[in-house]
Amino acid sequence: RLSIACITIGAYAVLIIPGCTWLGNFTYIAFTGCCAGTMMLMASLSEPRHKPHLIIGGLAFIFVGILWRANMFFIEIPVFGVAALLVVFSRKHMDRAGGAVRSALRLWPFALAILAFAALLGYHAAVWSDPQWHAWDDYNEVRSAFSDYKQKDYVEIAEELEGMDVSRTDYKLIRNKITADPEYFTIDRLQQIMDVSAVANDRTPLTAIKTVWRYAKRVALDASLLPFVLLMAFVAAAALRGVERKKTFAILGVAVLLGITLLFLGRIPARIHYPLWLFAFGAIAGIVPRAEAKAEASLGRHGGSERPDSIANGVNLAAVIVPVVACLLVFSWAVPKWDVARVESAVHADTFEAKSGLVDYVREHPDNVFLMHTSAVFDVAYAHYMIAPMQPDINNRMISLGGWSSNSPYVAGRNERAHAANPIKALVENDKSLYVSATAKSCHVLKRYLREHYYPNATFKKVGEVESWGKSYTLSMFKFSAS
Repeated sequence: RLSIACITIGAYAVLIIPGCTWLGNFTYIAFTGCCAGTMMLMASLSEPRHKPHLIIGGLAFIFVGILWRANMFFIEIPVFGVAALLVVFSRKHMDRAGGAVRSALRLWPFALAILAFAALLGYHAAVWSDPQWHAWDDYNEVRSAFSDYKQKDYVEIAEELEGMDVSRTDYKLIRNKITADPEYFTIDRLQQIMDVSAVANDRTPLTAIKTVWRYAKRVALDASLLPFVLLMAFVAAAALRGVERKKTFAILGVAVLLGITLLFLGRIPARIHYPLWLFAFGAIAGIVPRAEAKAEASLGRHGGSERPDSIANGVNLAAVIVPVVACLLVFSWAVPKWDVARVESAVHADTFEAKSGLVDYVREHPDNVFLMHTSAVFDVAYAHYMIAPMQPDINNRMISLGGWSSNSPYVAGRNERAHAANPIKALVENDKSLYVSATAKSCHVLKRYLREHYYPNATFKKVGEVESWGKSYTLSMFKFSAS
């Protein structure tokens, strides 16, 4: 288990921790809870008798993971489900439990986790049944489809869009995640556009073959993931014997099949792709018995007798050393990049002040409202290291023109208080509004949009400029007007 643990920890450090920390992505955080909790249940399952602390801790972690993002639990069910079945229906466990049925009954903690998941889904549905929140849920589901899935080019569907009164400019804003005009970008209109713009997947045998190739190529060309997959396969081939080796490759096979399936059905972003493989690594750690793996890896079998096999011992030692060295190399590269000052910032988040040209500019102009391109929002988030809450005065005056929070009851209320109930119209109608973007490209698109819908002579001019948080580019402030 040592080499398997090293591989899993190293993969988690490289593939998942960045998503949980500076990216602040809730999908990675949900994975951490679900995977840690299920691994605790697997650890309890491998014991002769269930351990209460492992079950309680495991269910608690799974509960937290589901609260962050329930879909992550769906993804781990096939992987850990197969792993759990391989454990309870192994000869050792069936003999110890007194038969297959008694052994299967030991899966009750997993059944309890699934029941808790179902209960949380029911609670989720009840909460979102509130008219305001339900409307935003419907809106966000349609909006997210434009950012998460491929769309056709305008020229391919120009005729259909013109029939819906959707111009090239309107479509360009949608594809650039700018939808903060509740008067025009309604749920019904977005759904109509989605119905004609979505790139349909041809579910044919030829497409399936192409998908297998696409997924294989994706894993093979992923310099962050591939070394850990190869190391895990190496350990399975070199350090395990017989049934345990077959189980390990079975779990890796489930991960491959699940990845191909998700890609075949639509797409598989990194925030799903990496957790899928980490689920597989965690499941493998749960199915390899401590004593048996050690014994079979250190003994050779010759003519029914067992004696030390120097070759097997050497391969097993290499299977431990190689992952350890790989992990040490990864950490030696990553550790110097850590900024210790950020730890202190997290501890003193209540008094933290972001070091950002944009945040300073907003602070120095307390009467202005800043309507922001979606990419500019990330600059502010990075300036706060994703750990310190933004000061209310700044937060209430920085409004994104798109993103998953658009049109939520909370954001809608805040926008009204900032006299920007319709953020895109507020570019012109609010005298104190400034638009923040890295380039003037989006300004020209917004100008065309305003001219087509509201102000025929709308125009803009640049009024300020600051360095981005990373100082790798500049952010500009633009002022729109009706003429």
